[in-house]
This record gives sequence, C-alpha cells and structure tokens, in this order.
Amino acid sequence: DGSATEHEPAPREPAGPCILVMDSLRSHDADKIAAYVRAFLRAAWADRSDEDVAGRFCEASMPRLLPNLPRQRNSFDCGVYVLKFFDLLYEQDPPTRAGPDDLDFSGRFGKKLFKRTDVKEARAGVASLFDEKRAEAGH
Repeated sequence: DGSATEHEPAPREPAGPCILVMDSLRSHDADKIAAYVRAFLRAAWADRSDEDVAGRFCEASMPRLLPNLPRQRNSFDCGVYVLKFFDLLYEQDPPTRAGPDDLDFSGRFGKKLFKRTDVKEARAGVASLFDEKRAEAGH
C-alpha cells in the first residue's frame, strides 16, 4: 500500500527539476552555467507560452547541482568524459532525486561510476571509430 514499515523508510516525493552540472574538471563556474541555462529556459518559455514565466526557472525552483563524479586528471579527455556521462544518462531511466538533500540521486552518481581504465578504453574506441571512418572516406 506504499506505507512505511518500522524497517523501511517512508517514501519521499521526488524532488523537482534541477540543473545538473557534470563538470569532470571542476574548473567551470557552475553557478554561471546554471544562470545561462535558466535564462535560456525563461526566454524559450516566454517565446512559446502565454503563461507567466515568473518563478518558473529561478534558483529556488530549479537548483544547480554539482554531483560528485569521476574527475579528469588531464586536459584532453573532456569529450571522453562527456560520452561516459551521456552513456550513464542514456542507458538508464532519467535520474530523480529522492528529495532536496539527495545530491547523488539515490546513489546513481558518485566518484566510482567508472574507472580510468574505462576512460582509456573509451578513448581508444573513439580513436578506432575515427580511423575506420577516415579509411572509409579514402583518407
């Protein structure tokens, strides 16, 4: 019936929308990124809807989250990390937070999502794909 038992915590309502900044270098201004995303969403909403945009895409209604993710140790694997993060989001249901204090999306995100060896394998896979496409094009 969905009610909690003495051994099971009560189910919580999922938290609302958020802006998930997945920065493997931790070198970008996450607040500035979130502000740009909110500004874009406000403009897009105003362009497509007659409803008032006030309060829809503000920090209180759409907080910025910076989950604890695997970090890059160099300046050239950004694209590989983007692909790894995309795979994690694409291969599973969209992540939901159990509540406002659930910053790791119920364990979905964490520093051990993948290892450096996974990144090396992905980099080799991307290089192999480029080599294959280059050969197909006759270069």
